[in-house]
Amino acid sequence: MKKIRLAVVLGLMMLFILLLTPTVTKADTQIPVYEDPGLISNLDVKRDVYVENYGIVKVIDNFTIKNIGEEVKSYVQIGIPKEIGGIYKNFDDKLTSIECFGKEGESLYLEKLLYDGSGIQKWNIYLLNPLYDQETTSFRLEMVFYNLMDYSVYTSEGYKLDFYEIPSSAYPIENYELEMHRPTRSSSATSVGSNETNINPWSAKSYTWYYKIDTSSHSIIECIYGKREIRIDSWGFIQVLDYYRIKNLGDANLLSFIISIPSNIINGSFRIYDTTSSLIYDESYPDELSKNLLANITVQWSQSRNPLIKNQETNIWMSYKLPLEQYVSLNGDKIMVSLDLIINQAEWPIKDFTIELYLPTGATIITFSSEIQSITNNYGTTTLSNYYEIITLHNQVQITLEYLVFGNFFWAVGRPLLFVIISIIALAAYIIVRREVQTEKIILTRPKLVASAIIREFVSLYSEKIALDLDLEKLENNFSKGKIKKRIFRTQFKIIERKMLDLNDEIKELAVHFSTAGGRFKQIIENLDLLEAEKIHAKDGILNLEKRYKMTGRISSTAFQKLRDDGLKRITKLKSNIDKIIEELRSYIV
Repeated sequence: MKKIRLAVVLGLMMLFILLLTPTVTKADTQIPVYEDPGLISNLDVKRDVYVENYGIVKVIDNFTIKNIGEEVKSYVQIGIPKEIGGIYKNFDDKLTSIECFGKEGESLYLEKLLYDGSGIQKWNIYLLNPLYDQETTSFRLEMVFYNLMDYSVYTSEGYKLDFYEIPSSAYPIENYELEMHRPTRSSSATSVGSNETNINPWSAKSYTWYYKIDTSSHSIIECIYGKREIRIDSWGFIQVLDYYRIKNLGDANLLSFIISIPSNIINGSFRIYDTTSSLIYDESYPDELSKNLLANITVQWSQSRNPLIKNQETNIWMSYKLPLEQYVSLNGDKIMVSLDLIINQAEWPIKDFTIELYLPTGATIITFSSEIQSITNNYGTTTLSNYYEIITLHNQVQITLEYLVFGNFFWAVGRPLLFVIISIIALAAYIIVRREVQTEKIILTRPKLVASAIIREFVSLYSEKIALDLDLEKLENNFSKGKIKKRIFRTQFKIIERKMLDLNDEIKELAVHFSTAGGRFKQIIENLDLLEAEKIHAKDGILNLEKRYKMTGRISSTAFQKLRDDGLKRITKLKSNIDKIIEELRSYIV
């Protein structure tokens, strides 16, 4: 009897446990949390780690795998460590790009799985063809990491790289090989390279690697912010303007740096300059020029300026023109533009990067294909904007769009020819009138000129003011998003505000020379004052709008957002007009 009671109790307990066990849904079976390590064997794994200049680390893992289970496999599983030995390493957060390619070079789909708390961020790699029992295949995993290096400390051994040695895989590795590749500008490095066998699944072992650089000729550049403006005009050109704010992180002074440009730019259109004037540079082109190749520009910074010392920042602009006909095609009355852009043409990483594409006045977008984040239309000009974070040399984007200009493709293409015809007619009319009509001599007084040194100093100060204004906007944006504390915000705000007041005083002193000269120079100063006043008024309007919206609640969210967007568009237009005036002043520098 006791045995029967015991059996009944045990049966009820088992039934209770089964009822508490969660059911497995179809989605769970498609992406299992646990991957059986006995299904696949990594026959050979070869890891190449390329430590490139300016802290970019590129990792290439080549896998040769074999199906040793009875199941047909359509995917395999790899991972990137978050923790090693209980120590948080943050490797996954420093990953900027990851791609996978099959045996024939075909692109394979990668899926990032939900983190399961195992210390490893897992990914599924979906094979192009199913892998049957005893079959083998291979694939290549390419990853780019940023900010793994600590450039603030340079020891006797050199700069330090803290990384994980063995690729994390859900399956055992029979043979493994590691090879480190030091930067091209490094002078020496510690030897790290190993051949191991029979490595367990999900192995994660950290290692430290040092490399030295030639401190007499090498600096570590970081780009804090970058922006590219692309303007498609109605005269057959694509105008490109790049802006970079760079900082020297290394112990060595900045003597030179390399930046690339398309090899098919219009002759004579390239310029590179800072807040003072143009920079000295050398050009080098590939042996076989084509539209897809880049020409290298080596800027000799030490010949143009004092060397950029450690932790010092500066601003750089680069502009050039491209022939529109090489990027457009005709589709009925529509113009199709296809731009394959290398986002970062410099050799340094960029933290924050913005692309703005301006279409001709009156253009109407029909279709577009890209990661466009916003489209605005101000005064008939359509602007497409993209924003990126942590941009390395391996990032690129393709923009394809169709648009109409004045409803006719031939009007857009033939506009330059029409301009030439009108100019010839006007010139002929002027000659005829000059011959037939006697004109009185009119004495014109030549306007006074402003010295190039004064113009250069004014442009430099105003460019610094624009950069400070950008810093202030980023500071306020970070504070509003809770990225920085209130005390730090107030301290940095006061520092920027004090610098801005000093700059305004210096600018006012120099503005007297322009007002005294009269003519166009006086008009430029008056226009700048007016634009600055309108910009302040627009910003105050947005602040007042936000206060009314938060305090009174009388404005609907839709009306608030519409009014706020209009105010921001107005500020963007005013900034663009200020930049154009400063660029005009820069052209007067001899």
